Amino acid sequence: MDFETVLAKLRAALADSKDPVRNQQGWGWKIFKAAEPGPNGSVLYVFVIDPAVKGADYGVAKILSEAYPNEVMELYRMYTGAFATAGQTLINLQPVPSLNATPSSAAPASDGSPAAGAPPSSAAPKR
Repeated sequence: MDFETVLAKLRAALADSKDPVRNQQGWGWKIFKAAEPGPNGSVLYVFVIDPAVKGADYGVAKILSEAYPNEVMELYRMYTGAFATAGQTLINLQPVPSLNATPSSAAPASDGSPAAGAPPSSAAPKR
């Protein structure tokens, strides 16, 4: 698949770069692929960057052009041609706050039993 070929080149560019910032970017850049097919048989990929390197440029074209100046046009064509929609969808996620009213109200009692007001263990989400 063209997209995964480009992702392999992207990972290699970050890992092999002589720029320590690029190396740091590679360490924190995780790529996930949905196990289930998406609409119309599409494939969903999610990039999670944690921790993000402050001030670093995460532009795929920029990274590829630094590492593969003679191949960048073809790699970028493969990259953008793989999108099922008009391009990437960038979202910033925030953690969901605890469902407990206050952190201390859900703390277990000293004997290990659930605190008063805490949901029973069968109501806790499975991890």
